[in-house]
Amino acid sequence: MTSACDDNTLIFYHVVGIDPDEESGFINAVTRLPQILVRPPLGVEIQVRPLPTQAYGVVESIASGCSLPEGISDARFELLDVPGCRTFIVTACRNDHPLAQLARKGNPKAVWGATCGRFALVYNLGNPYGVWHEALHLLRAQDCYTADDDGPTCELQNCIMQYAATHETVGDWPFLCAPNCDRVRRFVRGIAP
Repeated sequence: MTSACDDNTLIFYHVVGIDPDEESGFINAVTRLPQILVRPPLGVEIQVRPLPTQAYGVVESIASGCSLPEGISDARFELLDVPGCRTFIVTACRNDHPLAQLARKGNPKAVWGATCGRFALVYNLGNPYGVWHEALHLLRAQDCYTADDDGPTCELQNCIMQYAATHETVGDWPFLCAPNCDRVRRFVRGIAP
């Protein structure tokens, strides 16, 4: 379907039903991610590409699988297989889109976005930190907040994996705590599943 990738991690991006300004902001955020992650202290390389048009139909099928008890099967990603790559999708949609409603139904605290397996959905647009937070989940970063009060749980005060990350709470890179840097680095380099 798509040519081989240069790195072993490829994130496809996709938009559904958003206006051109929101689309531009989302694409700008997601395409900046490789430039951020390659810098110390993380130092990993990933690729980001637009989702091929022939794969658009798979997004709804994948998203609906997130509400099933068994989650998403890798078989749904067959159309997106790229030789030598682990592939993922991050999709942007409006807050009132059925995909966003489905995500919030499964997790009412997911007010900005949600991640399920190899699929991330961002629906609180206009905040690149939300895009990066969900994309980092794809790369195995874990949330750094408590389930009961959303308080931070890591030593890095400006960790992007805190609840409701914004420019005001996160700021400039580096903004990923050491344990999450290790998780992402190990995953992208193929050391951890």
